[in-house]
Amino acid sequence: MLYKARYLFVIVVMLFALLCMGSMAFGCTAVVLHGKDIIAARNFDWTDGQAYVVRHERGVKKEADFLQDDDDDDFNSAEWVSKYGSITFDVTETNLLYGQVKVPVDGMNEKGLWVSSLWLDDNDGKVISNLDFKKASINNWKLVEYLLDNCADVDDALSAIKNIQIISFNYAGMSVNLHFIMADSSGSVAIVDILPDNEIIVRKNPELDILTNNLYQSSLDNLKRYKGFGGELDLPKDAEMNSENRFVKAAILYDNLKKYHKDSICDAFKIMRETAQNDVGELPYEGITQWTVGYDLTKKEIYWYSRTKNAKKFIKLSEIDFSKPQKIKPLGISDVLVGDVTNYFKTGEEASSNKKHKFLFFVFNSI
Repeated sequence: MLYKARYLFVIVVMLFALLCMGSMAFGCTAVVLHGKDIIAARNFDWTDGQAYVVRHERGVKKEADFLQDDDDDDFNSAEWVSKYGSITFDVTETNLLYGQVKVPVDGMNEKGLWVSSLWLDDNDGKVISNLDFKKASINNWKLVEYLLDNCADVDDALSAIKNIQIISFNYAGMSVNLHFIMADSSGSVAIVDILPDNEIIVRKNPELDILTNNLYQSSLDNLKRYKGFGGELDLPKDAEMNSENRFVKAAILYDNLKKYHKDSICDAFKIMRETAQNDVGELPYEGITQWTVGYDLTKKEIYWYSRTKNAKKFIKLSEIDFSKPQKIKPLGISDVLVGDVTNYFKTGEEASSNKKHKFLFFVFNSI
């Protein structure tokens, strides 16, 4: 256990190392739209676009891999058996000594629960000191997988969060924080800010179903300074500058779509395009948008594309039987497969296209 903990700690240190140097961080934007279908989407902005789409089985015994950079064996690592199958989007880091580690940052399970983790900029660097070494514990970067494995909806997820100790990743004496947005097929939404002192702030069915990289209340307070939201400031033209501007830009688009009852995957992708960070020539403060993923929680479908492979792919979770274990290799987020790749996640075989899929794929990619 100790060796495993040290091994994983080294890997995850390397995974976040670029993000922790100076003021560098990754910036992301997430949104939920409500209408005939419940739609969620997020951008992943970072310095590296390597990621994988991963199938997770039911009935798999798991354990929280590691906790802190010292005293690992003092903690009561959470253990569980996955109740639900899911698809996650995992960022990766490769090291010559330890190989490759995949960290789930986003995903949806077969019940239609979506959970997404985003970097939290409001970080004073404090390391948690009020830890309970007896309580079942998990690192924040593992929480997405834990919730998708164990929870059927947002209420389940919030209950699970109350019953487990979530520990922020600890690097070089600094607490690296994440926060989370989640939604389910009923339309229930929650935003969960986890502060450096381990205080958890939960907002169920918030005023705006949008999250960037500041504390949710801070983002709302900033939004109310602008015209149309109660303030006097002109709306920012550049959503790439920082997290607060991306939140404002997303709020504008969110309101416009709400007025016209727009709620499709394509509408969500419009918000993602408008809040994307695309300056490849000179790397901006918060990285560039490496990939975008959208979820139809009602139909249980997942769509995505990457910066290097703009052709869109999609999976129909309702057609996958997660009770039958399959040894399926994770699919690279920029893999050459296009269109409907459900069959790959059912059997591991490459998807076979037909005329209907080709037509839908052409229409979807033309929007």
